[in-house]
Amino acid sequence: MSTSLQVLALISLVAQNVAWPQDPVPRLHVKHRDVIGQRFLGNESHVEHFKLLERATTSILIGARNAIYNISLHDLTEIADQRLQWSSTAAHRELCYLKGRSEDQCQNYVRVFGRQGPDRFLVCGTNAYKPLCRQFTIKDGAYAKESDMDGLGLCPYDPRHNSTAVFV
Repeated sequence: MSTSLQVLALISLVAQNVAWPQDPVPRLHVKHRDVIGQRFLGNESHVEHFKLLERATTSILIGARNAIYNISLHDLTEIADQRLQWSSTAAHRELCYLKGRSEDQCQNYVRVFGRQGPDRFLVCGTNAYKPLCRQFTIKDGAYAKESDMDGLGLCPYDPRHNSTAVFV
């Protein structure tokens, strides 16, 4: 019996040492004094349901209500000229209202992002409870819509639902 307890104790000690890395390395460094007092709120007049879409070396893309925000990691400010606006059509919002949804629910919350190249990407949003995906390219520093496709099965209907997308 005591041998069994000794073996169990040894296994638990080994498991504890293996389960926790000895020298964890942070993935991102942000100096507290550089960002103190800085915060990004998006549009404060309504709920945004933020979702991290992509992290680059100097910025992050955040999916939100009717928009994708590009946030600088240096000072946590929005790079406003790189904001992508994408709202649901009036017809899609009206259909959503007829189904008993609220105005907040009947918006386009961007939830999925897949980069297809340096200047080409696929974005999917809830689109007033009728998911839609749109392909964009960047031409002369501006976003250009390429095509739309049904987002059913690619993007959630509800902005509160979590989702994971793997783009290959």
